[in-house]
Amino acid sequence: MNFCFAVLMILLLLTGCRAGEVAPFMIGQAPAATSQRVTPRPDLTAGDGVEALAGPPPKGSTPSAPDATVRSITAGDGVEASAGSPPKGSTPSAPDATVRSITATPPVQATPTSTSGVVSGKVCYPSSETPPLTIYLQNKATQEITPLNIERGEESYSVSLANGSYIAYARTVGMGLGGAYTCAGAEDPCPFQIKPGQTLEIDLCGWYPAPGLIPAPAHQPEDVVLVRLLQNMYVRSGPHLSDPELELFGADTTFQATGRTADHGWILVEHPELKQPGWLHAPLVQVIGDLNRVPIVEDSADAKTVTQQFVPAIWRSEHNQGMVLFKGEIRDQAGQPVNGFSILLDNGTWSVLSHPTGASHHYPDVGDGRWDVVIDNETDAAGWWTMTVVRYECPDFERGFNAQCKEFTPLSETKLIKVVHPDENIIEANWTCLQDCDQGLYLKAYRKPVAPVRDNWLLYIEDRALKSSPVSPVFDRPEMRRLYDGLPETEDGLRAYLAKNRPILSPNGQYLLINAPEGVTWLAELVTGELREVSRPAVVATWGPDSRQVAYLKKDTLYILDLLSDETRPVWRQDGLVEPAVEWLDQIVVKTAKSSWQISPDNDEAKEIEPVAALLPADAVELIQQKLPPGSAWALSHDRRKVAYNLQVGGPLRNAVYLFDIETKRQTLIGPINGYRVPEIRWSAADDLLFIGATNPKFPSGGAIFTMKPEANVLPDILLESDTAYLVDVFPEPE
Repeated sequence: MNFCFAVLMILLLLTGCRAGEVAPFMIGQAPAATSQRVTPRPDLTAGDGVEALAGPPPKGSTPSAPDATVRSITAGDGVEASAGSPPKGSTPSAPDATVRSITATPPVQATPTSTSGVVSGKVCYPSSETPPLTIYLQNKATQEITPLNIERGEESYSVSLANGSYIAYARTVGMGLGGAYTCAGAEDPCPFQIKPGQTLEIDLCGWYPAPGLIPAPAHQPEDVVLVRLLQNMYVRSGPHLSDPELELFGADTTFQATGRTADHGWILVEHPELKQPGWLHAPLVQVIGDLNRVPIVEDSADAKTVTQQFVPAIWRSEHNQGMVLFKGEIRDQAGQPVNGFSILLDNGTWSVLSHPTGASHHYPDVGDGRWDVVIDNETDAAGWWTMTVVRYECPDFERGFNAQCKEFTPLSETKLIKVVHPDENIIEANWTCLQDCDQGLYLKAYRKPVAPVRDNWLLYIEDRALKSSPVSPVFDRPEMRRLYDGLPETEDGLRAYLAKNRPILSPNGQYLLINAPEGVTWLAELVTGELREVSRPAVVATWGPDSRQVAYLKKDTLYILDLLSDETRPVWRQDGLVEPAVEWLDQIVVKTAKSSWQISPDNDEAKEIEPVAALLPADAVELIQQKLPPGSAWALSHDRRKVAYNLQVGGPLRNAVYLFDIETKRQTLIGPINGYRVPEIRWSAADDLLFIGATNPKFPSGGAIFTMKPEANVLPDILLESDTAYLVDVFPEPE
């Protein structure tokens, strides 16, 4: 009866899936890949609150020390259950079984004698390499167990045994996955006879039986439902992964089911070594019998969740020698990455959450929509796992991320996956978000700030959030992170708005006046991070020379706000102002296209004056108005001696930046900017560097920010390249 079963892949449930039951999710074997060391983000580290499984061996696990004993456990109703070492279906005649330990390193061919025989054979693990495991050869009469340690990569064994009838099975180191010498049509180990002077070939090839429902044997009463573990697994005090653990049991332990949750997600079980009934996570176990015969005793928290917000997309597996890596991405139905959701992984002994998709300041290098979990010890990760998309809900995420957080809301069906070392050690699981894709822990992923440019304070937009370099704490405020979300995704959406509503820095560099598209004017304190509302609706405003006062127009009335006293007073009124602008040097000037007024901030006296033209050198005006195409980007240097400007050469995505010297009227080609449009140019505080804001034609609201030295024949340096980056302004760095 020697034979080797084919590798067992994920099996379909034999009796079909009832409502709430979990079917295995099939993944295809990826093409052979070169073994490589993967070094992604270390989610599973002690610093994240994740520790390797430690402590006493699980209930029912096989003792590894010599002279240990193994007890048989009976589940009741005449159906025998194993405590782990005695395999399924074995019936030891004594309560204690002697264990003697043998290590085969390397395997040596044993020789039969007149009082003993030899058993040898293959270890057919379903992968290109056999992991570390232990073979157990159990004498059915004496219950003596002979463990044989198999090192990584060994594919055969040989050992001398006393005469008698035996069964043979194996357990992987770590999760205790089971393999056995089995008979046709059965999962339980098949007995074989050792005779004096003979060598018997016994192959251990039955691996990875699938979780789910299996028919009850004929002798099992109809009202009895048993639950069998396929790997080491905790029994919990309640039907949720956040409930405390009662005991850790080994693979092949069998329990009697006494209750279940309405969604079939958790099963209440009893066992002689449990002091109280406990709960098992149903997707990871085998159920022997009809689970519908077991009464509903409690609703699982998981049953009340939205299970169709996320559905699986493309899943696949790959070979990797050194570790187990779970990874993937979440996208919406339009293909856009979705940030802020975690993947819950559970194998019965470990329950771990991935860092929410996308980057945070804890893990700033994660791509949008991406997630991963790394487990360095592949023997602890082999076996069956469940995956569920969840919303991370542990408090104070800003202070730290806890990979073993127990506060979460499931948002998808639970899917089953298996890890086989080393051929299926990389599991890629992608998901599609169907609804409420903006309801994660955060909508916008963290972005690394732009590296500071000495003596300059850069104001820019990324992901439609206002930011600065050097960083100001005020831009971490929610109001700033979503400041420009309401602007349309069009060529002129962001650019057109900023042309009329560009943030204004105070003369002392400490404050910023910001208009929000939804109709609010904010005053941001850049040092302290405080944010205060100046007006609702938004207003046209400017700073006083001392940075203590703000002048603004609201409904044809000019007001002055004193920041120290927090008092606001009306100064002047003029009906019918159309698109006015406000400036404040010594006097306040209100300008429209046809008229201008000068108002004294001290005594509120006002008079109409001649329209004030832009104070530009005449040659600069001629260049800008007569030689540059409409809409071209240009900037006058702070010393008013040079104009930097952009020209399209040969197409909208082929640009050249030029320098015009107002005194010499000399024009110099600085260098090219190709592949982008160029809507913004700014000078540095010392006029020794140009900042170039470029937009990507595919993402017209952003693209990149470059720097260029204002001299002939130079190439741009990338300061920030992002599909959502947009240059707002450059100021002298505040002192």
